[in-house]
Amino acid sequence: MKERKNTTIQNMRAIAIILVVFQHAIVALISEPIAMTIAAVCVGIDVKVFMFISGYLFQQNIKRYKDVGTKKFIKDKAVALLLPYLFWECLLYFGVWVIYNGPAFLNKLTPVIQKFGFTQLTIPQIIVSLITFNNSYLELYWFLYALFVVFILQYVTGDFLKSIKGIAALFVLLPLFMLVGENVYIVKKIAVGLLMFSAGRYFKDKEVSLESVKGLYAIIAVAIWGITYALPDISGVLYIEQLWYIVISIIRGLTGTVMVVWIAVQIERICHRYIRNAVHMIGDYSLSIYLLHNPWVIRSVSMLIPSEGGM
Repeated sequence: MKERKNTTIQNMRAIAIILVVFQHAIVALISEPIAMTIAAVCVGIDVKVFMFISGYLFQQNIKRYKDVGTKKFIKDKAVALLLPYLFWECLLYFGVWVIYNGPAFLNKLTPVIQKFGFTQLTIPQIIVSLITFNNSYLELYWFLYALFVVFILQYVTGDFLKSIKGIAALFVLLPLFMLVGENVYIVKKIAVGLLMFSAGRYFKDKEVSLESVKGLYAIIAVAIWGITYALPDISGVLYIEQLWYIVISIIRGLTGTVMVVWIAVQIERICHRYIRNAVHMIGDYSLSIYLLHNPWVIRSVSMLIPSEGGM
């Protein structure tokens, strides 16, 4: 018998991917300061919601994952996450490399790719970038890479990282991890992803129903989320700087997730069936949308639309 899908999760995925696409679209098409502000707000929520969902579903299916064994689990996640990351990144990197270094007729495309910031990289630079995500052309496919690492770390550490002690340990250790890898782009993404994933596991383990999120919780979440943008940055002690970054990121991620959950529940409760079905479909295809929307769609569209927002 086919397992019934969790419509709240589907709606959350749809909302999160809409935020991702919206963020990348306004960055590519509009250069006004307000657009950059909106994009920064989206960044505080969108992918963190996906990390939370992944942790929630991981805990829901933990028995099945344990039954398949470590080797098969890593293999399955590598196929699902690491291979798409390498495929799409290599397609972009080596496609640009061929334009710069290939036949003369391809060199004519150089001004086009330079317009999008696709600079010339050597093969060693490309390999380093695939590992570290430094010098990446787009802040996009890192999510697949980071999620793969997070899945493996969560699996091999068992139940520890879903506990309060485990989450507290992450808050203590991750700033050190970030200091050691401060020049490696992907490190910060993994650090925040680990905590959002653990939060999802914790909520599922405690059998907290997503549908129980009330409007009052969403209002409080909005207030807390807004306050974080008024708080000053902390500088001076490097460890404290990294810890503060993590704390603020997680507060924004969790409060943003509460808002997204509440909206997802309301879609299911008050929207017409056709709207619900459309949102479910977006949620079902969220990964495909993520993989294809940027640069393949958005960057192509930006070639046809003025970048100064003259619409």
